[in-house]
Amino acid sequence: MIAIAWLVGLALFIALLFNFPRRTSMIGGAVIGVVLLVLTGVLIYDYFEKQEERARLKQINTMAVYSPETCSSDKPIALTIENGTDKTVVQASFIIQGLRTGYSNALYDSGFAKLTSDKILAPGESHTSCWAVPKVIVSIAKSVLEENPPETLDWSIKNFIPVFE
Repeated sequence: MIAIAWLVGLALFIALLFNFPRRTSMIGGAVIGVVLLVLTGVLIYDYFEKQEERARLKQINTMAVYSPETCSSDKPIALTIENGTDKTVVQASFIIQGLRTGYSNALYDSGFAKLTSDKILAPGESHTSCWAVPKVIVSIAKSVLEENPPETLDWSIKNFIPVFE
């Protein structure tokens, strides 16, 4: 339906251009100028919003460690989130990964089923929560897993996405 409206509008513009070339080209130029100005404004606004979002994201610190002493044996991953921003975090989604030291491929990864925390963190606040060891990556050999139990891995947070109030 929208495509038909665009085609009708374009056909009307072309018809007016042939019948009233000077007036139509002036009006068309003005319309194109206004559209370009609005589009430029939207793009500039979006750019600065993204920059502000990136800067805010850098002010949130996350840390994951294997710590059955802090947590329990069934949920031994201690995840700490520190809100260093000037806004309240109302929710966050993330992925927990367990990697061997010096390697880039994870042995454990919570994957596409992103984990979510709905703990509200005011500016300057931090919170530690406990999580279960994520699922093993399917392609990892049993011998590699036996040589690298979860307590020996480096745990990290990936794709941390906060939602601000």
